[in-house]
Amino acid sequence: MIKRVALAGPLYSGKTTLLHHLGEHGYQTLGLSATLAKAYVKWVNEVEGKPLTLEQLYDDKATHRLALQQFGARMGFDSERVPFWIDQTMIDERARLGPNDVIAWDSVRFPAQAVYLKQKYGFTIVHIQVPEDEIIRRGRLKGVNEDRMRKALTMPSEQKLPRDLIDLELDGLRDTDWMAMQILTIRL
Repeated sequence: MIKRVALAGPLYSGKTTLLHHLGEHGYQTLGLSATLAKAYVKWVNEVEGKPLTLEQLYDDKATHRLALQQFGARMGFDSERVPFWIDQTMIDERARLGPNDVIAWDSVRFPAQAVYLKQKYGFTIVHIQVPEDEIIRRGRLKGVNEDRMRKALTMPSEQKLPRDLIDLELDGLRDTDWMAMQILTIRL
């Protein structure tokens, strides 16, 4: 069993679904996605003066995806501020984590995030590979406009991590149970 797993992959690859599945198998779940969402909602409310709750954001994430990606880049989720955001997330979640050190992290988007998670916290980087046509199909099933999906896929946050940072590659066309079993049974 991989004790600390960090999930990587493009949108609609199944990272969050797999994260919840791992949570059902004893993993504590956390990641920058929740930290980014909270910071984005605060910014929209306080700076833009528009009402937005986390629930509204999650209910209509497709509408906010590009703005979230751009906001994350401005806040340094992809740059020299990576250690700050990762450490802050770990500190904020430590009380919830308790003594359980089995952690699933959602989602690694940039090389600097992967390097820091591996070096400081000992995470194994697991990439979920899904072909672009399948990502588009999954987006359409969720009611996302194909042009919007294609634009989102060109963003830096959707580019695959360099091969040397990936410890395990999973076939995202397989079901979630299969992917979870790979993580639960494999020893790297």
